[in-house]
Amino acid sequence: MRGKKDLPSGLVQVALSCLLCTGLVGGSVQIRRLCFLSILLLYTYVLLFTASDNPGNDFISKLNFTALLFNASDYLLLCDPQHDLRLIGQTKLISHETLIQRLWWALRLLASPRGVGWNFESTSHLPLRPPSSAREPKWKYVMKQVFWIVVYYPIWHMASYWNRSNPRYGRDIVASNIDRTAFPWWWRVTVWATIVDYYALMTIMQCAASSITVAFCISDAQEWPPLFASPLEAYTVRRYWGRMWHQLYRKIFASHSKYIADCLHLPPKSKITTYFKLYLSFFISGVIHCAGDYGYLQEYSGGALRYFLLHACAITFEDGIIGLAKRAGFRTNLGWRIIGYFWVIIWFSVVLPEWIDSRLFWGLPFP
Repeated sequence: MRGKKDLPSGLVQVALSCLLCTGLVGGSVQIRRLCFLSILLLYTYVLLFTASDNPGNDFISKLNFTALLFNASDYLLLCDPQHDLRLIGQTKLISHETLIQRLWWALRLLASPRGVGWNFESTSHLPLRPPSSAREPKWKYVMKQVFWIVVYYPIWHMASYWNRSNPRYGRDIVASNIDRTAFPWWWRVTVWATIVDYYALMTIMQCAASSITVAFCISDAQEWPPLFASPLEAYTVRRYWGRMWHQLYRKIFASHSKYIADCLHLPPKSKITTYFKLYLSFFISGVIHCAGDYGYLQEYSGGALRYFLLHACAITFEDGIIGLAKRAGFRTNLGWRIIGYFWVIIWFSVVLPEWIDSRLFWGLPFP
């Protein structure tokens, strides 16, 4: 409930990150396990026994803390990070380097959840970057990022304004005053403003961070591929999640689903294993967002879990349809892509309102 003891979310984020960084730098199995246990205990306390007066901030912070917990599980339990994780071009094991070098290595790892520049980078799922031979002056890169901030800011502002004033999902709406059946079916499409809101806001944040770090020579422009690909990539639900949307959690999905599949001795590269990993990945995503919902509502709501698992079902369905179409001799062309865009628009217009409605049930709108 609101009014419980509040801990500054920034301080908690720093504490969790320091524990994770200590485990990465320490190297030994015992240190890694001790650090993970400390992270788990602090996370459990913060999730269950703290709440601020700002539900929206609690949603973001609890979501981020849960993602960090899965990162800690990945880096500290499922692998030997100093042996398995390397920067591209790194020739020596980081365990052979000095403490300062290991600390810088760990900070760079934590700053790159998509694995950009690391040996686990999923290049086929990230937006294309210009070749290193085509590097441009830093000031040009910074100016481009500023340009995109200027472009996306009004888009974000308009989408955010609509989300606040939308009579169906608006932030000032109370569940008891909503007659959801009074709205025509096409009103569900307006929920896409929520997706545009997050797309634009996260792009602005990415552009701001990249322009600052590149301008001050902290990082290179090559380390900042766009956070999102073009919306034109999203002509299937699979491509929406696997190509267009951000890939910040891809590694923790892949690592945990592979580990559990191996524990169950599922046959590698089989369809059973592929779809097992697919559903488990969306389940983990649902858990991460459920934690955000819990921070927001101070009640358990299964809306996020249902929402993400339904996407796994949709991907399974469209894989079957695409497979049948290929056997019948159909090939991808502009016409089929246009049909795909309509399918994706309709699908999200059906399932996303259900997640939002699960929040409205408790009397709180979508943040």
